[in-house]
Amino acid sequence: MPPSLPNFLQPEELIYTLVILTLCLIIYFKTKELYELSEHEGIRFFRYTFLLFGLSYVFRFVLHIIMITFFSNGFYLPRNFVGPISIVPVSYLSTLALFFLVYSLIWRKIEKRKFLIFSNSIALVFSLVAFLTRSNQIISVLQVSLIVFIIIVLLLKKKFSQTKLLYLLIVIFWVINLLLLGPKRMLAPEIDIFLKIISIGLFSIICLKVIKWVK
Repeated sequence: MPPSLPNFLQPEELIYTLVILTLCLIIYFKTKELYELSEHEGIRFFRYTFLLFGLSYVFRFVLHIIMITFFSNGFYLPRNFVGPISIVPVSYLSTLALFFLVYSLIWRKIEKRKFLIFSNSIALVFSLVAFLTRSNQIISVLQVSLIVFIIIVLLLKKKFSQTKLLYLLIVIFWVINLLLLGPKRMLAPEIDIFLKIISIGLFSIICLKVIKWVK
């Protein structure tokens, strides 16, 4: 009998990656007309958030396909060999996506060129350090810091709105996503699957709210 797929190559991993990628692209393209009509910088960077996050999942999707292809042909690529290859692009794109989500909230207060230089530099440096140390923990710390900043900005906005709720849902999704991308030994398989279901549900709600928002 052929060996069973390792945990990180199970079908649910591939399905989860594909679903999140699809939802990211739906949000990006659904907000295209709204941005073109308004030319609102906040909407622009909100869209880019999902484009970049979606691209990070493209790398994950391609990596899954490559590893499954090798595995099905009798070649096993250890995760500690393949994983580091994806650290830089995935970490860079997902971190930059979170920076852009921050900027979509505070774009009136920071000059765009300075922000782009700062965010790209920080995302790249942290991703390279993560690659050199073979650890995603430094990326997690940076992203958690950005998430905390977003929460503070939202709390300072005293008026409750659907936009505020939308950002809070995105923050919750992002926290769950960080848990899912952490070491698999920290989560029991049942909890991992449960978090994936919750994550997909949250992202689906976010997608539906965005579609309703742009109508």
